[in-house]
Amino acid sequence: MSEVDDVVRINSSSPSQIRKLREHPRFEEVPGRYADGLTVEFVIPVEDFVLTKGAKRIVSAEERARLAERFRPQAA
Repeated sequence: MSEVDDVVRINSSSPSQIRKLREHPRFEEVPGRYADGLTVEFVIPVEDFVLTKGAKRIVSAEERARLAERFRPQAA
């Protein structure tokens, strides 16, 4: 991933990781990238990806408000 890329590319040969990425709606599998049939490439838009966490969570307005309230300092 560089600053000019529009997508993050993820390559995996791990069956469990491939299954998880295939099930996730925001990762798109790139067909026919590897001839070995064991390695798969996925892409996700840069703005939907956090390097330390993976895909960004989709948070509803209600959930965002609830989380904001939860982290407000409590009056002593």
